[in-house]
Amino acid sequence: MNARSLGLWVAFSPDSKTLASASSEWFPRSSVKVWEAATGAEITTFRGAAQSGAFGSDGKTFVCCSNTEVQVWNRSDPIPLATFRLTNSLSLPAFQRDGKHLAGVQGSHIVLWSLPQVDLTSQLTWCDLSEDTCRFPSAALLLKHLGDGSAPFLFLPARSHLADLKRSQTEERLHEVLLSRYRRAGNLCAAGLLCRALSPGPDRLRWEKVLAVDRCQAAESALRDGLDSLAEYHLEQARQLGADQSTLLVYQAILCLRRAKPDEQQGAHRRALGLLESAADRGFSDWEKLEQDSELLSLRADPRFREVVERLLPVEELVRRGKLKSTQPAESIRLYTRALKKTPEDAIVYELRGLAHIRLKQLDEAVADLQRAVSLQPRQPQRYYDLARGYTLRAASRPRTAAAEADHEQDIERAINALEQAVQQGWKNWEHLRTDPDLTAVRGHPRFHAFLQKHKQSLQAADGKIRKP
Repeated sequence: MNARSLGLWVAFSPDSKTLASASSEWFPRSSVKVWEAATGAEITTFRGAAQSGAFGSDGKTFVCCSNTEVQVWNRSDPIPLATFRLTNSLSLPAFQRDGKHLAGVQGSHIVLWSLPQVDLTSQLTWCDLSEDTCRFPSAALLLKHLGDGSAPFLFLPARSHLADLKRSQTEERLHEVLLSRYRRAGNLCAAGLLCRALSPGPDRLRWEKVLAVDRCQAAESALRDGLDSLAEYHLEQARQLGADQSTLLVYQAILCLRRAKPDEQQGAHRRALGLLESAADRGFSDWEKLEQDSELLSLRADPRFREVVERLLPVEELVRRGKLKSTQPAESIRLYTRALKKTPEDAIVYELRGLAHIRLKQLDEAVADLQRAVSLQPRQPQRYYDLARGYTLRAASRPRTAAAEADHEQDIERAINALEQAVQQGWKNWEHLRTDPDLTAVRGHPRFHAFLQKHKQSLQAADGKIRKP
């Protein structure tokens, strides 16, 4: 090969079978030649940007840069597939292996763009690159995660197709069409630029909300890959788009924990818990994320974290957890009490809490809760029966003194009245009523015998069913 032709730089294709070299002539007369490495035979010549260049992973796509533009070529075609203007000089370009991302150096930063599929059948139009690029402070991050799906390359349709769109759509509608395409392609930065180009109004607000959610999802993906700086970039973009502040506070708590050094863990935990409490105050509701996110694992043993999660739990989940804690009635009572703060007129929760109080022998509290349950839903026979149990157990627990005798008798009378109400509402389990140990204290009372005599027919019917072979 002619040494003068090699000039500024050379680059091999990934398979090492092809070599590209730049001439030393100044743009616009500069050129890049593509050669067969084994024979030195010239394949083609690209005339245009030639300050630096690189092959794509397929060995067919080639990118050339100058101070003012970037050109993308197919190595066998002397006409560029796409040409893009630059606001800052780009050097040392490099493709990602999958060919979807392009990186380069601008000043002291590595700049990354996401490249959608290039349509080889149509010529793309000129467009400017925005300064709104994703910048990385070091090459290490670039190697970990080459691509954030937010390139400012505005790949527009062929000029003729664009003209057709302009004729058939208003400018506002055209922006929305392109915005939707870039979002589907994962090009969030281009979509954001087009969103800002929309006129203020409902459509723009709708798109901002959609893109804010996309940015939060991209931030979560970056966090999973260990890319804190990239996550921060996405979260800042989400904040500018008006993302839910409570969600952003949760991500800030995660970043706070991840960035803490070993000797800073305690302080980081306090700050993260404060951020989570602020998120709950601002309406964050995704309790499952807090419980399941492995990034928050170190906080789960802290009572403040448990308090935050339980503030977010819906009533149904609090009740479910309370039932699971049936062997720990004090814990069940705590969960039911929190549920009642959210729905203070829930008869089922009052009944469940009353039964938990019975298990703890807290009989005054049990009677109060069961009375409340009956008053809220008076047509449930089981609740009247449980109330009778509460009265009877309280009567049995009273000291047999002259001073307490009146209260004892009153509780027995109330228990029998509650049993009468249970029967009126449809209580049928007579066998259980006669054998339930919780009703032992009431069975010797004359009124209880009168109660049984009154319902003798029902008792006999129940006996018949029990003894039937």
